Amino acid sequence: MLKLQSPAGRATEVIMFGSIANFPLNPPLGRFPGFASVMRNDTKNLTRAAPDVRKCAGLPVPQAENGNPDNSRYHVPFEMLMNTLRLYSRLLATLLCAIGLAACGGSTTTITIGGAINGLTTSGLTLSNGVNTVAPAANATSYTFSGSVNQGSTYAIAVLVEPTGLTCTFAGKTNAFTGVAGGENVTNADLTCVQSAFNLGGTVTGLTTDGLVLADGNSTVAIPANATTFTFAPAKIVTGFAYGITVLSQPAGLTCSVANGIGIAGTTDVSVSVSCV
Repeated sequence: MLKLQSPAGRATEVIMFGSIANFPLNPPLGRFPGFASVMRNDTKNLTRAAPDVRKCAGLPVPQAENGNPDNSRYHVPFEMLMNTLRLYSRLLATLLCAIGLAACGGSTTTITIGGAINGLTTSGLTLSNGVNTVAPAANATSYTFSGSVNQGSTYAIAVLVEPTGLTCTFAGKTNAFTGVAGGENVTNADLTCVQSAFNLGGTVTGLTTDGLVLADGNSTVAIPANATTFTFAPAKIVTGFAYGITVLSQPAGLTCSVANGIGIAGTTDVSVSVSCV
């Protein structure tokens, strides 16, 4: 707000956004130096100057019935003028703040997300945070997503594709790592990869009596009468390991044989066929 005062007893004018509103004040408020003024020596002359200022600013000039400028319309109640000045000041401050933020790209802080990797001996791993992906190479010991997230936002890292023959998990043996972005880069989304383990089992047909026992090395499983499936449990087999399932004990009155009982474990559960006659 800019206040300009003429000598005591005369009008004070306020210059705001290129227009002038004036009104008599008593006592005077004190003159603000350093700004040009269109102030006259008395209220009457000051009021008459208002139409010329409005014309210069490109604003309409109210007219009285006799065609002359209606000078009475330039007198503004003090409280109304002050409220208007406060409003414009706030709008100006908001505008300047917005311009400042736009000029520097805003004040949002962004961070990167990553962590360490253990046991990644093969290729194929792909991680995702819902927006970006990263594919660490075989034997990589760390990773970082190329994109960033805003401070305060949530993120979730997940194993999108497992590497060949391996299963990778985050802390707690989960396949996802979640959190809320703070003020520093996330570097503790650590990943551990181990050889994938699969079930070893199969199907059974014609087993009408008890006593059938199958073996895979030191692991054995007893299959009851009328069973149609079996699984070596809790034993698992990992990718690349050999297996050999044989009949350790025949059921009473029957002879059972194993088809495809020898092989190398791949990346899925192993299933063999046992038939009894």
